[in-house]
Amino acid sequence: MLVLLVISVALAFLNRAEGGLDIEPGQCLSRYDYDYKVVRQLVDLETKLEKLQKDVKHNQERKSVAFMAELSTSMVNPPTGTEVKFDTAVTNIGEDYDPESGIFVAKVAGTYNFHLFAASPKKAVGNWLHLFMMRNTEQVGYVWMDDNNDRWSGRSASVVVHLHPGDKVYVKVGQLRNSATLAGCCFHTHFNGFLLQPDN
Repeated sequence: MLVLLVISVALAFLNRAEGGLDIEPGQCLSRYDYDYKVVRQLVDLETKLEKLQKDVKHNQERKSVAFMAELSTSMVNPPTGTEVKFDTAVTNIGEDYDPESGIFVAKVAGTYNFHLFAASPKKAVGNWLHLFMMRNTEQVGYVWMDDNNDRWSGRSASVVVHLHPGDKVYVKVGQLRNSATLAGCCFHTHFNGFLLQPDN
């Protein structure tokens, strides 16, 4: 930005030297009037430059979007259709993720990446737990934790989706068979996302 300011000043003085100021033909100006016009143009350039800097900073800040949140408490036998509330936000740049609802609401149009990691303790054969990653009402991702009777199960999925302002991304229980627990605490189950590329 300093370079732009130097260039602007140089151009202003070149205009002065070459008669580039806004002077009507045949108009005679005193040295004071002439210098005043130069100073006024420099002030106008500085004002425009400050506005440009503010606009650039605002756009950069608005286009920084990223979050990470974990499930703090285990969910035991959550009914099918239950939305998973990752209630502890570790990172929430842009404040587009709501830890109270577990829903990410896009404010910036663009391409996003979302990642889900889920864990479930041992359970009997025939017990299932499926989680769906949702964009509005559309399923865009899926993890399953089934029949892990001899070990913990940990699964993950990543998706890349395009979002418009107001689009929602969240995780819900897609299917529960018999009995299962979605493990909370200590980052056993967490959800994150970030803006890859904003639309122009």
